[in-house]
Amino acid sequence: GVFRGSLKVVEPFLESFKVFEFDYRASFVFAKEKARFKKSGMLIADMDLMIASISISNDCVLVTNNMKHFQRVNGLKLWK
Repeated sequence: GVFRGSLKVVEPFLESFKVFEFDYRASFVFAKEKARFKKSGMLIADMDLMIASISISNDCVLVTNNMKHFQRVNGLKLWK
């Protein structure tokens, strides 16, 4: 069907990306930042903090349009 045809186009494109997991290092960054946010009363969605933690633990730059939101995460490199 239509979906199978779309996969043939999308799969080669997706293969060019490296996928990072939420591993031990990322979970450590997550826990540290989550505690800091809780202590200060600031809020950030867990999924966003997971994305930021994965980026930090893999020494990556996070590309986002939400600079205001993500710039609160310590050690996160951002690019808009």
